[in-house]
Amino acid sequence: MNIKKLALFSFGIFLLTFSGHAQRIAVKTNSLGWLTASPNIEAELVFNNHFSVNVGVMGNYLKTPNFKSSFTHFQPEVRYWFSRPMVRHFIGATAFINNFDFLVKNKIHKGDAWATGLTYGYAWAINSRWNIEATAGVGLLKYRQFKYGKEETKPNEINDKRTLLAPIKLGLSIAYIIK
Repeated sequence: MNIKKLALFSFGIFLLTFSGHAQRIAVKTNSLGWLTASPNIEAELVFNNHFSVNVGVMGNYLKTPNFKSSFTHFQPEVRYWFSRPMVRHFIGATAFINNFDFLVKNKIHKGDAWATGLTYGYAWAINSRWNIEATAGVGLLKYRQFKYGKEETKPNEINDKRTLLAPIKLGLSIAYIIK
């Protein structure tokens, strides 16, 4: 099963399993993702007075003669709200998995990445149904890729891999609270 199917399957199971028990549900989209031509959607489910779970999927496919970008991204997060859920400050524990295929400056980068880390965010209540949320996170990122020139043949084995401390989440989201 490829990463796109796994992410969609996990997202669907998550929604089916928990939506009936959640006290509050929100659907949101990250405007920063849209600025990079990456459609995305997230769902947040509140479970008690301080905890919620946020799950997001994102992807894109762009192609020009000198630039290519294709990726899928799946990112769950558990959040602790200091006040009440979906309002004011929160901290979270997040992880993500994605795959990518980029062509930049005649170099192809094809591989996958995963990360885990901590986030901080703040949500502004616009009214009883709408919120604006800012979030940022940092953590341990691990990637592996085939990296080669556009005119070269793809290597037989992964030739570039690293583990590093890096930003792993950045968002300015618009949320609609369903229930």
